[in-house]
Amino acid sequence: MSEVALITGASSGIGRALALELASKDITVIAIARNNDDLIKLRDKNPNKIKIITADITTDKGLIKIGEALNGLKINYLIHSAGIISPLGLLHQAKPSDVKKIIETNLIAPILLTQKTLPFFSKAGGRILNITSVASEQAVPGAGAYCITKSALNMWTQVLQTELPPEIVATDVIPGEVDTGMQKNLRECSVEQFPLAIEFQEAYREKTLIPPSVCADFLALLLLKTTPEEFSAKRWNIYKHYTKRIPLPLNKEKLNNDEVKKQ
Repeated sequence: MSEVALITGASSGIGRALALELASKDITVIAIARNNDDLIKLRDKNPNKIKIITADITTDKGLIKIGEALNGLKINYLIHSAGIISPLGLLHQAKPSDVKKIIETNLIAPILLTQKTLPFFSKAGGRILNITSVASEQAVPGAGAYCITKSALNMWTQVLQTELPPEIVATDVIPGEVDTGMQKNLRECSVEQFPLAIEFQEAYREKTLIPPSVCADFLALLLLKTTPEEFSAKRWNIYKHYTKRIPLPLNKEKLNNDEVKKQ
């Protein structure tokens, strides 16, 4: 029986690419997202290996639906890929409802979904992967709420590492500047709303954004090819730890690219 991976945010971007990558490696993927039409299109790519659950992970109803759908399954991998970046602009001017929504999506939902799914983990062990961001380590003008939620997610990863049973390991990963729908939205922002929009526009023109499929290959390597000790030993960063050729960001001084290995 093949292993099982549960992926949130699987209808687009990194989550979708990872679902396809793991399915191609004979992993049964449980793909979760709110957009049913996009989930169906994803499932059609590999119907034998990709199962879908249309649910809003920020709601009690959505979490209950996921729990019911998992009945009888054993999970090996849980990947928290769902995330939003709005509200953009000055945080102290943001609508309270928008601030609550990003906290619910980027932080509370992963915590509660992990609570819901831990009983379904295989007795042989499992892995939890949180998708974080370089914005968790440095403030990004115009994306304050996103920075805060990702920084808190990093701390939650550390809490997991101290509280989980030894057979379940957790870590987080910085996937880099990936060419996703979220990235596209950032490029289309005004400079007043998001000052880094110009930098991202240039990165797109210069083709230095990472394709989602390349990011997915890196994440699959972490999930499938590292030992439990290696998996949880660090915060992974695609620019530092990927062993294949990738585009490098334009602002190279932000990262220690000497650590990037190329083949």
